[in-house]
Amino acid sequence: MNEEITFLLFLVVINTGLVTGTCPSTCSCSSGSSGSNVNCYSKSLGHIPDLPSDTYIIDLRYNSITEIDIQFCKEMPQLLTLYISNNQISEIPVDTFVDCELLQTIYLHYNKIRSLESDTFINLTNVYQLYLHNNEISAIESFTFMNLHNLQYL
Repeated sequence: MNEEITFLLFLVVINTGLVTGTCPSTCSCSSGSSGSNVNCYSKSLGHIPDLPSDTYIIDLRYNSITEIDIQFCKEMPQLLTLYISNNQISEIPVDTFVDCELLQTIYLHYNKIRSLESDTFINLTNVYQLYLHNNEISAIESFTFMNLHNLQYL
């Protein structure tokens, strides 16, 4: 009897979206075998919304996002591509991407980023494209890009 109740509760949790999260109402999402592709392009967002934990591509371009929460990657460990260009981001806290080990491409251009600290991109050994042009970068600490072993485009 207890096993049946546990199984039914498990099904309820899955069906309500508590395991993988739900698509934000302002965004559009499509799911496939790789996970969720979330499109929040030009939705007047001031912050990054809660996203499905199986998100592998997120498009947050052309919004008014001012910061990337340090918990961002902990909630989406499967993230491969992050489009967050054309926003109002002025800094990227150290360890923001530490849990995004699978991340391959980051679009951060056309923001207001002023500096990059040495551990900004730590643990991103799979990143091969990093777009940072058209920011306000005036300082880059030594070893900022040291752990980007597969980087092909900067």
